[in-house]
Amino acid sequence: AARATLRPDPAMFPRIVRLRTALLAAALALPLGACESPSGPSQKDRVALARAKAAWASLGVDDYTMVVSTYCFCGVREIRFTVIDGVVTDRLVLDDGTPLPPNSFSNVESVDAMLDHIENAIDEHVASLEAEYDEHGVPVSVQIDYQANAVDEEFGWSVKSLIVPES
Repeated sequence: AARATLRPDPAMFPRIVRLRTALLAAALALPLGACESPSGPSQKDRVALARAKAAWASLGVDDYTMVVSTYCFCGVREIRFTVIDGVVTDRLVLDDGTPLPPNSFSNVESVDAMLDHIENAIDEHVASLEAEYDEHGVPVSVQIDYQANAVDEEFGWSVKSLIVPES
């Protein structure tokens, strides 16, 4: 039986060479990028956080209920947290109605906890931090990538609602 010989199309050589060159350049750049990510937190992130903390503190809100969607390797969860006198009194997973254990998602159980978590992420020089705050200083959308080259360690959240009872 005749054996077929596969030969690359000569027109593909320039593309293959370009691709190999690009891959080599990317591979050489990896160790440099792993030392310090240019997309990590900056002074701008620290200033935005300070403004958010000041805005939230100026409201003097100690009682509220908020719904937070969390995003991580464990999937998406929608959780309702109730805060009374600055203390989290209720944690409920909304999709199945089960109470959330006190140690779970404690970094998003209150606005203060969220702001502290963002501050820790900045202090720890995470690989990437994207945080959006509303006019009251609530971190309404946050994405944190703790290590650029790791898998399944990213974490984020979005605040779906925050209700402050009328006084």
